[in-house]
Amino acid sequence: MFFIVVQINEGTKILTGPLAKEVEENELFSTLFDSLTPGNYLHHNVRVEVRNKDTGPWITVHEGLESKLLLMKMLEFTKLKYVILPSDIAVSSPSHIRFPNAFTRLMEFKLQLPVQKREDTRNILLYNHIIQLLQNKNVGWIGGDHLTYGTRFVERITKAVWYIDPHLEKLRLRGCHLPSLFNSLPVYQQNGAYNEYYQRMKKKKPQLTRLELFQLANSIEISLTEPWISEA
Repeated sequence: MFFIVVQINEGTKILTGPLAKEVEENELFSTLFDSLTPGNYLHHNVRVEVRNKDTGPWITVHEGLESKLLLMKMLEFTKLKYVILPSDIAVSSPSHIRFPNAFTRLMEFKLQLPVQKREDTRNILLYNHIIQLLQNKNVGWIGGDHLTYGTRFVERITKAVWYIDPHLEKLRLRGCHLPSLFNSLPVYQQNGAYNEYYQRMKKKKPQLTRLELFQLANSIEISLTEPWISEA
C-alpha cells in the first residue's frame, strides 16, 4: 500500500479532489476510478495522467485505465489525474508525451556510482575503497551523472586523501582530523596506510604544503558547486 493524491476532471473542470488516497499497488487505474465514480461514467473515455510535483508537467499513461498503480510507485509519481473526455473523443497518447519505457525511467532515477578499476596500484585501491564506502552509505548519482560528475568527485577525493595519507599522524597532533566517514576505509580500519610508497622512499620525502592543500580543497569545493549537488 502507498499514498497518492488523486483528482477527477471533466475537461478542465475538477469534479472530485484533490484527495489523498491509500491505494494497492497491484490494482488497476480503472479499479480506483470506478471506486470514485461508481457507474457514472461507464461510457466515457478517460485519460490517465500522472506527475511527481505540483508544478511539474502532467504525463499521459499510454496504457490508460488498464495499467497498474504499481507504475506510480516504481517511478515515484505521487499525483494522479483522471480526465473524463467527451464520448466522441478517443483516448490517445500524443507522440510528444508518450509515457517513457518503465525500465529506462527506473535507470534514470537509480543511484549509480563510478565503475571500480583494476587494482594495480595502492592509489587505485584507495579509489575503489572510496566507491565502496559511498555504496555502503547508499549514495550516488542519477541520470548518468556518475560517469562525469561522479567520477571527477571520487578522483578528487582520492587525490586529497592520498596526499595527506602519510601525514595523518602529524595532522592529528595539530588538531586536524580526517573526517570520520573516511576513518572507516578498510586500510584505516586495520591501522594501515594507503601510500606505502612514501614510507619506502630513500630520497628526501616531500612535505605537506599549504598551497597543495589549498588546491586539493578547492578542487573538492568545485565538485560541490556542480549541478548535481542542486539536483541531489
